[in-house]
Amino acid sequence: ISEYQDCFREIPHCYASMDRKPLIPYHPNAPRSRLALEDAPVPLKNASTIQFLDRFCVHNRRFVSTHKNYYTGEKPDMRSNPGMIADSTRLKRMLMEK
Repeated sequence: ISEYQDCFREIPHCYASMDRKPLIPYHPNAPRSRLALEDAPVPLKNASTIQFLDRFCVHNRRFVSTHKNYYTGEKPDMRSNPGMIADSTRLKRMLMEK
């Protein structure tokens, strides 16, 4: 056997409890000394495994445009009491930011 054949030969998948393991020189990280690993689960077709878990990211008003936010089609406000105007403005802003 040439050195090339020895380096690039096909090595079977080895684990600690298999029968008839190939004899190889000792190595602390040899695959024949490791426990068998289960195969990775195969995902369903067209199933996404990505999860966006961010508690600060809220998607309630994700696609609300500026036009939908500020141009609500209301009639002009004819009130002159600044307290009432401030209260309604505060409520509108709270609802826009929600």
